[in-house]
Amino acid sequence: MKSYAKLNEFDILDLLNEYQSEMRKLKHKLGFVKDRITELEEAFEAIKKRKEKQNAQLFASGADENLDSDEDDELPEEMAMDGTEEDLKSPAPAKAVSKPVKAVKQAKKPRKKKQKPGRKPQPLSLWDQMIVDSVLEKGMPVISRDILASITEKAIAKNVYEGEEKTKVKLNQCLVKLTASNRKALYKVAYEGRGHAYAMPKWVNKQGELLENYKAPSKE
Repeated sequence: MKSYAKLNEFDILDLLNEYQSEMRKLKHKLGFVKDRITELEEAFEAIKKRKEKQNAQLFASGADENLDSDEDDELPEEMAMDGTEEDLKSPAPAKAVSKPVKAVKQAKKPRKKKQKPGRKPQPLSLWDQMIVDSVLEKGMPVISRDILASITEKAIAKNVYEGEEKTKVKLNQCLVKLTASNRKALYKVAYEGRGHAYAMPKWVNKQGELLENYKAPSKE
């Protein structure tokens, strides 16, 4: 508890929402990995069964060839008696055995890489849009307290206001979502006071730093 003593309620809610978001992502990744493991196990079993079937067919064909060769070695008794003594002594010329020609394997086509499942960017919700509009209307980075005051007025005008506490919870949930790496509808920027402010993407550079044209909010 001592490590969180310096945090205010907004900072704690930010952390809670961020950790809950990471937990949901981990659960999604775990489900994805389990599905891939199941697919690989099924593919392995299919290959194993196919090889066992091929080995059984090769064994059966080899047994048939051995049976045929044994029948050819046995000569009728009449043919053995008709031959001369020299014929019996001299071995019969061996028949040329033709070696089977191996079939040329066709080059396998490269498999197409499976695209990793990903979520399509979702449209902004009503509360998301009110927060973004509040930052745009200000024309400069805005701290969460000022955003709260702005969206409170907007929520009352739209008849969706349900009290201060629920509005604070909505604000923090939306800010975590809007600043997430897969959304980046808003950017966190340095603030002269404690904490940070929120800015539009066009107000920051590639490193996420505030451009010179936009001032940071003044210290309280």
